Amino acid sequence: REHHVGWAEGFGFRNNRGRAVLFGVLATFAVLPVAWLLQMGVAVLMDWFHFEPDAQTAVQLLQDAPTWLDRVPLGFVAIVLAPPAEEVLFRGLMYPTIKRLGFPKLALWVTALVFAGVHWNVLSFPSLVLFALVLTWLFEKTDNLLAPIAAHALFNALNFVALQLYDYLPQHVR
Repeated sequence: REHHVGWAEGFGFRNNRGRAVLFGVLATFAVLPVAWLLQMGVAVLMDWFHFEPDAQTAVQLLQDAPTWLDRVPLGFVAIVLAPPAEEVLFRGLMYPTIKRLGFPKLALWVTALVFAGVHWNVLSFPSLVLFALVLTWLFEKTDNLLAPIAAHALFNALNFVALQLYDYLPQHVR
């Protein structure tokens, strides 16, 4: 308000929207397999050290939901509500604020580590740090918060679908 800048200008929502969303989608398809492999690697290491990994709270809620219909509100929160809220906080406010103070690398890493940390899960922490770095790169590349929002929403949607399909996998594949 002080600088006469609205939300749309401040977060770049008007800057090449289609390109921003396309970059977000492409980045998600590029990083998701790497994130899954990284998470599987962490699971193997944890197993090797006899450390039992806990599922993320949201994942546990999904797995404990008795019916598919009970999972819909959780999916709505994970896919529709959380991505814009988290991206405004992390890439829209935290990252640029620290960067403007003269610490661009610190901004990148603090934002990524805090983003992964708030999800509070050892198993997914490295994958989420990687994903947060990609989200920040998208924001920098497009100068539009829609890119990381789209990527985040698609990332959550694909993970949500994967969790739904997990129950149908043969036991030896899980």
